[in-house]
Amino acid sequence: MPRTIAIGLTHPGTVRNHDANAFYLIDTVITGEPVSAYISDPVSRGLHSESSLQFFALAAGIGGSGVGDKAACMVLENLGKAVQKIRPGNGTDIRVFVNEYFQSANQALIKKFGESPEIYAGTSLTLLCLDGYEAWIFACGDCHCYRLHAGKLSRLTADAEYEKTSPHRLTNYLGKLHSLPEPKRLALENGDLFLLATAGLTGQINAETLEKQLNAPETLTVKPQRLLRLALQQGTYENLAFVLVRVSDLAEDDEIKFAELVRKPNFIRHR
Repeated sequence: MPRTIAIGLTHPGTVRNHDANAFYLIDTVITGEPVSAYISDPVSRGLHSESSLQFFALAAGIGGSGVGDKAACMVLENLGKAVQKIRPGNGTDIRVFVNEYFQSANQALIKKFGESPEIYAGTSLTLLCLDGYEAWIFACGDCHCYRLHAGKLSRLTADAEYEKTSPHRLTNYLGKLHSLPEPKRLALENGDLFLLATAGLTGQINAETLEKQLNAPETLTVKPQRLLRLALQQGTYENLAFVLVRVSDLAEDDEIKFAELVRKPNFIRHR
């Protein structure tokens, strides 16, 4: 099975006083902290895995403090519960499983926040599933997934859709899911690097710069802080979060770096 290193990071940005992002690595939900807790470091987590079935997800909450953050956390906790029910080797139909999860998460948010047209509460979500040597990508809202393959960066998710009368309001997200996401399915290859990102990152760093940064000859463990610095230098007013997932046999330099990182509390092994 492919080996992966995954690193996630979330930060409130330069303006907002709350962080409504959260991410999911294999079996763990990581949420943002109150802004008062941010001194110089973002909330981050890393993980190394050799599991045959792996899930990674990124959620960007909608609705402001006390709403969007709860929505993002809720849908990722629900993902963790759903994944725990999968029995290894039972031939899970990934498309059916994820569609059922999206529908269930959407209903949970409607139950929590209501479904009045005036209510703007829920979360965007992008989900990456690695099933053996295949990748599945699902997304709704304005969270996106990219793949760096053979040095070229491509976006795997569709453009977000917005209301005509309120151009900053999304039309299809968890909490008001009008249509299930159309998945992308592709074969994994050694060295593939996936980026799950919120608009707080991709709205500040264009695709050309992202490609250049992801291709930089440095270990994966260095890239998150570099991307964060670039986004903050642009003065992003959005919360920003992203997850990097590299699929490969680890290069020697990353093996050395990873050996150092797993001794820190924010890194865990998963097999």
